[in-house]
Amino acid sequence: MSKENFVTEYRKTMSSFATGVTVVTTLDGNNYIHGMTANSFTSVSLDPPTVLVCIGHTRNTMTHVNNTNEFAINILSDKQKHIADYFAKEQTSEDENLELNWSIKFGSPYIEGAIAFLKANVVKKYNYGDHAIVLGEVQGIDTQKGNPLLYYHSNYLFVPNSS
Repeated sequence: MSKENFVTEYRKTMSSFATGVTVVTTLDGNNYIHGMTANSFTSVSLDPPTVLVCIGHTRNTMTHVNNTNEFAINILSDKQKHIADYFAKEQTSEDENLELNWSIKFGSPYIEGAIAFLKANVVKKYNYGDHAIVLGEVQGIDTQKGNPLLYYHSNYLFVPNSS
């Protein structure tokens, strides 16, 4: 199998694993919000509370995480597919209109309506392949009622009446 075909099959295989949908957010030096959709997110440790997220090296979000050494994870609700789509783009235009209400929690951008929020300080970064593996010690959390947005086989799924 060619490398290109292997990568295609690998991507297809990994899409068989259903995940929640998150947006990693951070601020830049001018307090502008930056973010990216990520499904490569997991809890690593309860003590100390630590999470892991993988961020592409070329993403603006990675630049700002490197500069601030902090990030937030917004776990999206089933009503936030448009937010997941917006932040999934490699680059976004400031001219694009996105109905996004956000506030600052624990010093990091919180997307209003997210069903969970974790603010973390970077404790370790590892470069591997085309991504950085970022470990963050959780400094603040918040949860809201709602149903999660899920991703499976390159499609969004919804869990009926889960809250």
